Amino acid sequence: MKQNVLVLMALFFGLPVIGLAEAPYFGNGVKVGEADAESAIVWVRLTAQPRAKFGLLPIFTEGLKGNEPDEGRMPVDVLPGSAGELHLSWWPEENEGEKTSTGWVKVNEV
Repeated sequence: MKQNVLVLMALFFGLPVIGLAEAPYFGNGVKVGEADAESAIVWVRLTAQPRAKFGLLPIFTEGLKGNEPDEGRMPVDVLPGSAGELHLSWWPEENEGEKTSTGWVKVNEV
């Protein structure tokens, strides 16, 4: 049985071209989860800067004992969100002719 593998492409309104320093960026990358033969959850986030400032991250596990859960939150300044627009396109791995796309979706700064 041939598996259908989806190739995902995230295209963003305002995605910077080399040399331009305007947001939004795609600093969080893309996360795909709960994928099966018929569907997948795709998570994307536009950002105000191209890369995270990892030096601002606290050590969330410092001071925890044993099996205590890490309940820390990432500070917003590490990688601020940005408003903008995005759309996704996908197709079976070996058949770009079956491309499907979403329309452009406006997103808020989060």
